[in-house]
Amino acid sequence: MVRTVCYSLAALLVVSALAGGAVPEPFRRAIVVVGLHNPEQRRSITIGTAFYVGRRLFYTNAHVVLDRQRIQREDGPGYNQWMLVGANEFGSPVATLGTADVQCVDTRYKPTPWGEPEPYDVALLRFTGPEERLSAPLVISAVPIRPGERARVIGYPGGAVLIEAWGTVTDVNAERIIVTRDSGAAALPGSSGSPLLNARGEVVGIHQGSNVVRLLMQAVPIHTALAGCPI
Repeated sequence: MVRTVCYSLAALLVVSALAGGAVPEPFRRAIVVVGLHNPEQRRSITIGTAFYVGRRLFYTNAHVVLDRQRIQREDGPGYNQWMLVGANEFGSPVATLGTADVQCVDTRYKPTPWGEPEPYDVALLRFTGPEERLSAPLVISAVPIRPGERARVIGYPGGAVLIEAWGTVTDVNAERIIVTRDSGAAALPGSSGSPLLNARGEVVGIHQGSNVVRLLMQAVPIHTALAGCPI
């Protein structure tokens, strides 16, 4: 996880161009930055990424939601308001959607002190802002992805700019999906909670961590997520 302190929600981090080309609009509108906002100081801390799946619900990682405790301990209890921020046409997260509440954290998730990706790392946020600001939800795949299939992660590394990274699925089980990232693709540290999409653009998992050196991306299978935090 990469942490970014921002001085206003209207300017989380403006970047003039996307890395690796523009992300298609349906994905750009449904994938958002998750942050904790301090209303009194008008400051925000970016924590991760989330994506819209309908019914005002956004999937992200449990470790993104649970990091609130550390942030309030280190930066103060004033950081108490979940905020979702979308991208403009350049992929920069400057379009504030509104506030959110925690709907669900998968009770099977057991974090470790050293921060390694663990099974069931799933949470749901419920959007509490104006409904007209929401986009069409991402489509959830009806079938699990298989080894050998192509997949991509779209997210906000470090809360910066929306990018995508392609790779090939190398391992799948009930707890995790492992994708070997293309050597020329951008790395995604800090984009916890991003959707893992198949070649058809359907959600097959929730990205939870990357090994930049070994070119690996790990995700929670979406049907495992649905079992722990149903929508």
